[in-house]
Amino acid sequence: MINFLGKQLATKLNMKVMPSKGIIRLGIKDDHGTTTEINFEKFKYTLSNGLKKRLQNLKVENVNEICNSLIQQLIDNQSILNLGNF
Repeated sequence: MINFLGKQLATKLNMKVMPSKGIIRLGIKDDHGTTTEINFEKFKYTLSNGLKKRLQNLKVENVNEICNSLIQQLIDNQSILNLGNF
């Protein structure tokens, strides 16, 4: 999930994928303390909370639009992302 949405975020922010994935990981750590055992609901929460705060701190424009788009991507691709865990 981090890889997939990191690529999406990188495109939206016009930056490289690695820093985008790092921002997502830091958002997860802010919300849950660790990136292990992250399920769909926890990930969805991070997109609307921890990641949102991090993007606001970076003075990114359209934070709500970006986060809502990532949440929609997560929902739309939930089954595909779950298959990737096996």
